[in-house]
Amino acid sequence: MENPIKTIQEKVNGMKGRLRDRLDSLPPRVRLKVVLVMFGLFALCSLYMIGSAIINFGNGKTS
Repeated sequence: MENPIKTIQEKVNGMKGRLRDRLDSLPPRVRLKVVLVMFGLFALCSLYMIGSAIINFGNGKTS
């Protein structure tokens, strides 16, 4: 039986290679747009989480 950790690492490395090939084939301007959109989504989700945590602060049960 093959080592499951080794199998997972091989699959992850294969996915990384395919993703790298796809991104390398993009022109620099398109690659920049992709990165900026991903960063924007991350920033919006982070701000939402911070805002909802601040709004709900103190609404929990007291001990």
